[in-house]
Amino acid sequence: MIEIALIFVSFAIIVALVGMKKDINIALISGAAVMLFYFAGSSIVDVIVKTVKDERTIFLLTTSFTISVLAELYKKTGAISEFSRAMAAKIRSPKAILALVPAVLGLLPIAGGALMSAPIVETIGSGIGMSQDLMIFLNVWFRHYLFLFYPMGQSIIVASATMGISPVELGAIQIPIAAFMVTYGLLFTRKYKGSFNAEITYKMGIWKSGGPMLIAIAASLVLNYFVGNYGIPLGILLGIFTLLVSVRPGWGALGEALRSKMVLSLTLSAFSIMLLQHSITDTRASEVISEAIKSSSIPIIFLETIIPGILSALTSSTVTGIVTVAPILSSLRQLTIFDASIIYTSSFISYTISPTHLCLIYTARYFNRGVGGSYKYMLPAAAFVLIFTILYYFVLFPII
Repeated sequence: MIEIALIFVSFAIIVALVGMKKDINIALISGAAVMLFYFAGSSIVDVIVKTVKDERTIFLLTTSFTISVLAELYKKTGAISEFSRAMAAKIRSPKAILALVPAVLGLLPIAGGALMSAPIVETIGSGIGMSQDLMIFLNVWFRHYLFLFYPMGQSIIVASATMGISPVELGAIQIPIAAFMVTYGLLFTRKYKGSFNAEITYKMGIWKSGGPMLIAIAASLVLNYFVGNYGIPLGILLGIFTLLVSVRPGWGALGEALRSKMVLSLTLSAFSIMLLQHSITDTRASEVISEAIKSSSIPIIFLETIIPGILSALTSSTVTGIVTVAPILSSLRQLTIFDASIIYTSSFISYTISPTHLCLIYTARYFNRGVGGSYKYMLPAAAFVLIFTILYYFVLFPII
């Protein structure tokens, strides 16, 4: 009981420090330190070394660094503003831009990608009078809905492998849930009126300003297919090169971006979140959580929704909720595609609104706000998606 309480205290420290607008790295490392000192004991150094050597850490560091440099260059050159204005003139519907741009940019599956859509959301949202808290919510919410059914997403692949379900089948059955997620997000924009027209001026043009970003995404996805995860930072580097060639901001701008405090802070955040995950997965904390779940008399539906949701929210990882709960459920009964979808959706939605979710942290930092104000939108949105998911299966598929 004391050990479970200590785990919750660790995450309470993180949430409290983030709420006090302390640097996220201080919050994450503080929470990880509490668990490491208690659960790792003399193996603290081993856990830190394992975090540093973890390929996921190296991948996240390199990718976060390159994408934050690209985002900083876009900001310094004004290309992101030009791109958003050009898109507004072409698409004209601000609500369509808000729903589509973060989702498309979200195909670059790294937390720093939220920085690429945040300036566009800011430009469009400010133009129709939205609050910053709402813009933070919309940027995070619309950035993620494709991954509810995108079969190449890492988390859905992990879910399918863990629970023995085809990622294509799992993705297909979740399309209505993703559609509900988009629809509910758009409800928050219904009172905002206004439109953009061809009179909006822009100098670079949509392809000159948006081309480097689109090249970064396309190249990352293609290279990821051929060379694996490191194809993503390589693709982003190609986008940076294209931006330097097309916009020609000068080497001074690149130097400023490389020395930017934002770039350095976001890169460090990538390490901090991985250290937090290793403080759980590589210590006795994971066993404590697993044993607590096994020893409780929790109904199956709660085990499929509440528990994975809590674990994913606490660790800011969809995978944590899935890999912790799925083996326990598998020992009780044969998992169906419906079970897999409910577990995945619960983990995914809870991860999306987690206060330690880097997309949320980065977006709030971009707007120079704390994450707390966005939760008046985040919490009801997540609750309704989960309720819809349960009704979707138990009404349309009552045999489960």
